[in-house]
Amino acid sequence: MLKWLVPFTGVLVFVAFFWGFASARYHVFPYDQIIALTRPAPASAPAASVADGQGAEGRPAYPPIASDVTHSCIPASGPISTAFGNNHDVVYLPGTPGSSYAHYLHISGNGGTGQLYGAQTLSAEPDAWELLVEDYFVTKEYELDDAILIDGTHYIFENHVIYALDGDPATGSGKWDAVASFPDFVDDVAVYFDGETVHLYGEYGDYPDRPDGATIAYLTSDRTFSNWTLKHTAIADPNVYHDIVWGVGDPSLIETDAGLLMLTDLEADGVPYKIALWESRGFGRVFNFAGILAEAAPGTDTLYNFRVQDGEFVPGPDGKVFLFANWRDIDGIPGKDLPAFPDGKTRVIGGYVCTFG
Repeated sequence: MLKWLVPFTGVLVFVAFFWGFASARYHVFPYDQIIALTRPAPASAPAASVADGQGAEGRPAYPPIASDVTHSCIPASGPISTAFGNNHDVVYLPGTPGSSYAHYLHISGNGGTGQLYGAQTLSAEPDAWELLVEDYFVTKEYELDDAILIDGTHYIFENHVIYALDGDPATGSGKWDAVASFPDFVDDVAVYFDGETVHLYGEYGDYPDRPDGATIAYLTSDRTFSNWTLKHTAIADPNVYHDIVWGVGDPSLIETDAGLLMLTDLEADGVPYKIALWESRGFGRVFNFAGILAEAAPGTDTLYNFRVQDGEFVPGPDGKVFLFANWRDIDGIPGKDLPAFPDGKTRVIGGYVCTFG
């Protein structure tokens, strides 16, 4: 029996190699099913991406770029607001028929409350957004993960609970009901509904001493949120060629002409948060690292000279893609006097207009 299996196994390996070669830059096997083919030994890894001193002086190199997607994100002239302290983790809510506004942003703050902004025209610029509710309440949690709209009902995902609101978000403070849950082995999730399937991506595994994952896992359910199935534990993996040196988390998904794109936080020891871009050939396929999408700008004339994180993709008209993210400044210049931040330091939400090709 064993003598018969040996040549058969050789045929399988050849077919697998040919399939992988033909697919060029894409991983074609689920990591969980054929781990030896999708997680090569470090010696076989391609050259790492090196930028801004990464890979030098003991700092880890970026994951290898395995995508030819081009990208550019232009930051807005300023943040959505500087009136509140510790603004973070923005969630986009589209308007529905009868809503007061066409677009909403929920921006988390301290103490389980946040601010709700509305705009009739989608924009990265602060002048487009009007503060509607200063103390908007969904749940007592510190932040909110992501949201989807199904048949006129908004669903917000946070800390393994799913909250629902029927009606206009502008009048929904305190009216969100807990209606379902998602598995507790993923955190800081992104959610996407394609009309039939709910796709969920979240932090998986442990990144030492930091609130990140080692990989991004992928799950699915139908619209009832009652039959979650784990599909991959490493649908995106910044540590695929080495031990865990990068922390990854807070994904967000969007479909574009350039393909299925995901952004995530990316950080390492001595490397503050920045936002990475990943590309996939479709739902259920592994995401390939496509480079850094947004990061801190050195100098003293911006409010994001330390780190950029917790991004949210928002599709816009005419192929535009908007990105909203946390901006963090620690030098106090230009500085603001914000609650919870001494010495002029700031944490605010800023926008970008992004293009992909």
